[in-house]
Amino acid sequence: MLFKKMHAYGDPVQYSIFQCALSPSERVVMTTAVREIINEKEDRVLIVNLGPVEGEGGDRMQHIGRTSPLPVRAPVVV
Repeated sequence: MLFKKMHAYGDPVQYSIFQCALSPSERVVMTTAVREIINEKEDRVLIVNLGPVEGEGGDRMQHIGRTSPLPVRAPVVV
């Protein structure tokens, strides 16, 4: 269920890892959606801010093998 829900926020890099380019308000919406799905006593979700995609964000990741392009930041109306 969480895997399907995360497709609305980012692109899967691996089965349980998603790259998301989110504004602060989008991050709040995503975090709220995740909290509604998981069992916080049993499940664990780690959200890591790598910085802006346009800045150092892309430089903070190292891919070995097949890679996926970084998400392109586009305007979002909420």
